Amino acid sequence: MLHSEDKLPDNICDDVNRHLTRFNHVKIDKGWNKEKLTRFKELEESIKRNAYELFVIDLRFIHLQRSGESCVYDVPENQRGKLKKFCNKRIRIICLYRLDSHTGRVYAIKEIKKTNARLTLIQGGKP
Repeated sequence: MLHSEDKLPDNICDDVNRHLTRFNHVKIDKGWNKEKLTRFKELEESIKRNAYELFVIDLRFIHLQRSGESCVYDVPENQRGKLKKFCNKRIRIICLYRLDSHTGRVYAIKEIKKTNARLTLIQGGKP
């Protein structure tokens, strides 16, 4: 199980991060405006181009709930459920949106390489 205190900062420098930053810096008062929606569509396209997998997961297990929130996790060896395929791997998780009030959230997930200097994405999902 992933724990909130095990979240690592998402400091990956890549195309997706650029779109995440643009999306998260749009100021809104109520609801999404046209600019926020445009930035979200650009983020979705970047996620698709970079071969992220989409999962619907209960937010209590991921600890991200707002669109555009992201973090990095080291998935434990005993992980079960939808993230089992990422056991003993480091992943980046991005909260995209919720389907309804009961189903959970849609998250974009991709394995990343563990490095000491900074986090970098694994190209094509291979170390």
